[in-house]
Amino acid sequence: MTAESYTSEWTGMKGRIGGWYLASWLRRLSEILILGNLRKRFMGLIALRGNEAVVDAGCGSGFYSLAIAERLDSGRITCVDLSDEMLEILSRRARRRQLADRLDIRKGDVTTLDVPAGTMDLAVSNGVWHELPDPVPAARELLRVLRRGGRVVVTDFGDTTIGRRITARHRESAHGPFSVEELVRVLRDAGFADVRGERVGHWVIAGATKQ
Repeated sequence: MTAESYTSEWTGMKGRIGGWYLASWLRRLSEILILGNLRKRFMGLIALRGNEAVVDAGCGSGFYSLAIAERLDSGRITCVDLSDEMLEILSRRARRRQLADRLDIRKGDVTTLDVPAGTMDLAVSNGVWHELPDPVPAARELLRVLRRGGRVVVTDFGDTTIGRRITARHRESAHGPFSVEELVRVLRDAGFADVRGERVGHWVIAGATKQ
């Protein structure tokens, strides 16, 4: 997938409005009341020590990136997204919360991260893969940037009535929502080990390790 095709959905006004909502308390409220408390499960699963090198592939406006940054001491998070509007919102929010020194914000594609191989302790990607025609290349890219023993955690919309309605807004070539089994299979096909997945409300989440 080219940068042009991916960013076409999150530029201009849609990127600005979407970026605001995706980082807002409204999103958090909708998760808790309707979709499922994914953030609580996600933060528990990544189990940060505070010194990790983290990459957030498809970070958007930073809903998860900033939550991770708040828990880093000597660690640092590389935030990658193709939407200029999303990255601008993330940058402003990081400065406002005095977290900018913990973030490395880069414009880029989730399938071709500008990150050296074997340099990350943790790789995450949240709510991104349903937009891709094939999520396996994105999963392989996360495997590439991780050190041996590094961990990956991926979340996306589950294959539920609500998950299908939300993802139906994307182009026909998009993958759409995932079952737990499919998300697990993608990570295994990419080369990850110790893959485990579960459903959280209308979300799915999976974690794995690079051997």
